[in-house]
Amino acid sequence: MEPILETIHGYKRASEGDLDALIVDVTIVFGGEPERVPFVYRIGDKGAIADKILEDLEKNSPVIADPDPVIHVELPLNPLTPRQLRLILSRNGYLSQVEPVLDAIPDQQAREEALIEWAYATQYEAGNPLIEQLRAALDIPMESMETMWREAQTL
Repeated sequence: MEPILETIHGYKRASEGDLDALIVDVTIVFGGEPERVPFVYRIGDKGAIADKILEDLEKNSPVIADPDPVIHVELPLNPLTPRQLRLILSRNGYLSQVEPVLDAIPDQQAREEALIEWAYATQYEAGNPLIEQLRAALDIPMESMETMWREAQTL
């Protein structure tokens, strides 16, 4: 049993600049009760509902609204495991430079603590002083570090 198109309420582009796909606000009847739902219509679609939508588009030239705005939400920079951090540094050509940078710290106590933290930390927080020191010493721009950190979260 195919759904029956009862009413077309309006049209909206599926995405910015996309003229080949529309989100059509429709009421359909499927199995008894009418239900208002979004229906994705693409140019060239076939079927009873698509045919009626095409007929309405051609006959009535309805106003097609812009798509809903896309909201970008920045996810927090979660802690990385040593594995994640080393993999992302390796993939970006920095890993081999880390230990020489740490070995070059002039203050013996600070150098030992940095080497201990590098070797034994169970996780690294974004903004950790050691991570910031490495970022600066390796000349990694803040934006690049954030991008690398986000990618490392997926590893």
